[in-house]
Formats: sequence, C-alpha cells, structure tokens
Amino acid sequence: MVGGLRHPFERVISTVPIPQFLRLIDAKTLGDGLLNSPISYQGVVCVLLALKERLSPYYWVPVVDSGTHFSGILETTNLIRSEDLGGLHLVYLVNYVSTQDPLFSVRENELIERSVQELEKLFLNFKTHQVLESRVFKAAFVEPVWTVNYSQRMPGRAFLDNSLYLLTTAQLYPEINSTGNCVKHVKENLGLFTAKIGV
Repeated sequence: MVGGLRHPFERVISTVPIPQFLRLIDAKTLGDGLLNSPISYQGVVCVLLALKERLSPYYWVPVVDSGTHFSGILETTNLIRSEDLGGLHLVYLVNYVSTQDPLFSVRENELIERSVQELEKLFLNFKTHQVLESRVFKAAFVEPVWTVNYSQRMPGRAFLDNSLYLLTTAQLYPEINSTGNCVKHVKENLGLFTAKIGV
C-alpha cells in the first residue's frame, strides 16, 4: 500500500530497516531467524545549516568530547560546487544516538539555537548572522548495532516466498556501513537476484 493505494508487483527488493520491514509484511511468511533475533539500530539527530560562507576547508570534522551535543561536522560543499547550490555552503551537524536519547525530544528551534552557539565556540570566525536557513532531521534507523555474535544473528540474503528479497545495511557485516560498501553490496546481490528470477 502506498498512499492508501495497493500496487501489485511480481517481485520486490526490500531495503528498509529490519524493524520497519517486520511491520510491513505478514510474519507468517518468514522463517524464525528475523523474528527470534531482533536487530538493534542507532538513529541520528542532524541539524542542517545553509551558510553564506565556508565554515572550514574540510568535508568531515570529528568533534567528539568537544563539549558540543553533536559529534561530527560535514560540509558537503567542500566536495560539490557551492555554485550548484546558488552559492550556499551546506553544513550538517550530526550525532548518532539511540531513539531513547534526550536529543530526540529536544524542540527543533532549541536544537538549532544550541547548535549555532556551540559552532561559534568551535570556529572563532563563524557568526550567527552567516546562517541563512536551518533545518532539523531525525531518523530512528540509521545503522545496525553490532552486538556479540552478530554474525550468527545477521539476517541472511534470502528470498522470502520467491517474490520478496531482503537487502539491507543489517547484512553488511563485517564491512562498515558506508556508501561504497552499500553500492558493493547491491552490485554483488543484484546478480543473485536477477539469476534467481531468470532476468
């Protein structure tokens, strides 16, 4: 169901996080593996700032134990041209936390204000008036948490009733959850998928 409408497909590749996946399907079609071995995830709280000027010359700046509520600064316009974004400089202030973390319940305006104040302490040349626009994004299922014996509990790369294929970041272990590894993961499994359905 999408937007209240049912769309029929012969085969589907699911890439949604395991907890969400289990809410979308009939559990009777599954084996015991996914149901008996729940996968824990950490989420993310992210403040996006559109700035007039560049903050730093770096794409990624870790700020762990710096006294800020965020643990990393990503300035994506150090990898892409700011001209393509109307001259804006995009800065993401990220913190990977569980959904039980107090950050998930902080009001957006308060989170933005706190972020800008903390950024001013880290970068002496940065001032509040440089912020042209700001947004807050929160996601509950960003990265699976690798616990003891995770390799034994990791969801298999398998077809479910010959029409539903599971392909998620929870199956990347022992590789880290990165864009490069996700692309590699898809390429490796796409061959298995097409062979299985005879494409």
